[in-house]
Amino acid sequence: MNKSSKNYSHIIWDWNGTLFNDVELCANVMNLLLTQESLPNISIQKYKEIFTFPVVEYYKIAGHTFKRNSFEVLGKQFMVEYEIRKNNCGLFPGVKELLSELQSRNIKQHLLSAYEQNSLNT
Repeated sequence: MNKSSKNYSHIIWDWNGTLFNDVELCANVMNLLLTQESLPNISIQKYKEIFTFPVVEYYKIAGHTFKRNSFEVLGKQFMVEYEIRKNNCGLFPGVKELLSELQSRNIKQHLLSAYEQNSLNT
């Protein structure tokens, strides 16, 4: 950790894909939905390039047209599959050590996420 971190009193972290390594899971679940819709799959690299908010735009860029299933239906399917598989994921390497180091420096840390709060708590 470099000396410039002394200038910070607070850090705001994102959860999914920043601290929690669920990138491959998200790409795999999207591919499940794309296959179901007879659409081409995406690579993990493509997922990283196209993921955006609002999430409906990400679905469109991934190839969904919502002709067969609506965004709401696909989104619910995504979350069901994600919830089943999320426990196979963990933190990115070095995250625990980094968070501990920042805590030891009395830097306040906050978590901001689009993930549903009750799911985030578990």
